[in-house]
Amino acid sequence: EMEKKYQLVLFKDDDKENIIATDDPAQKNLAAILGKIFVGKKIKLAYSLPEDIETNFIFYRKALDTRFSDIINKKDVIAPEIVGEIFKDAVDLNASDIHFEPMAEEVVIRFRIDGVLQEAGRIPKKYYQNIINRLKIEAHLRIDEHQKTQDGAIRFASDWGEIDLRLSIVPVIEGEKMVLRLLAKHLGQLSLDNLGLTEANQKILLAASRKPFGMIIVAGPTGSGKTTTLYALIKILDRPEVNITTIEDPVEYKIPTINQIQINQATDITFVRGLRSIVRQDPDIILVGEIRD
Repeated sequence: EMEKKYQLVLFKDDDKENIIATDDPAQKNLAAILGKIFVGKKIKLAYSLPEDIETNFIFYRKALDTRFSDIINKKDVIAPEIVGEIFKDAVDLNASDIHFEPMAEEVVIRFRIDGVLQEAGRIPKKYYQNIINRLKIEAHLRIDEHQKTQDGAIRFASDWGEIDLRLSIVPVIEGEKMVLRLLAKHLGQLSLDNLGLTEANQKILLAASRKPFGMIIVAGPTGSGKTTTLYALIKILDRPEVNITTIEDPVEYKIPTINQIQINQATDITFVRGLRSIVRQDPDIILVGEIRD
């Protein structure tokens, strides 16, 4: 409570001194207040950006399991609250994916953070169907289908902002496994400069993208940034005199000035049929989401 009130984070603690980070070292009576907490110790104040302090507050929350228990004990309708808690933690921890994995008695929730899966919490299995149905409805998927794979997209709005999610559901022995991919929050910030490429590699990629013919293939493991890299290139190449068409499954980032086709097996819009149609549409640039078939 003290840390949130005064925007403080304990940065260093040893026998000689405590270093406290804050975004406002000149707060009234701050030194006196800290002196009462750290009696007999030397206290140093250091400046930190407000957003860096806020990020650390996630470590003071109760564990997800505990919060799930609180929600279950207090409410009749629990799915929205549990989903909200999961999404908030995933965003704050910069997770790229959220996994819901049904077991015999419970559902394990795991986050992929910096490429590594970490268990975040567990919920009793009897509450899982309500959660998965809620997300299916948000993604315009069938809630009465449990034996087929389904894919969709969700824009989840909450008190702390909007996030775009890609949803994949696959039937497994113990139910339906669900994985949500958290997409980049701000497409406007996508550029080759902030993707981590070296200057030399940026030049190679830019030179290749500006050629009037040829193909660029972006390959890599899940979550490595393939689609994000392609969209960064599309943003550079998007001009009024250029006809750009994409075919994707699903369309991850919506760009108003380009033509984007969503794969739809029900209406027989596949990658193969879609590509055949695109080449009749006088395209200058084509982005293909997958070429595995």
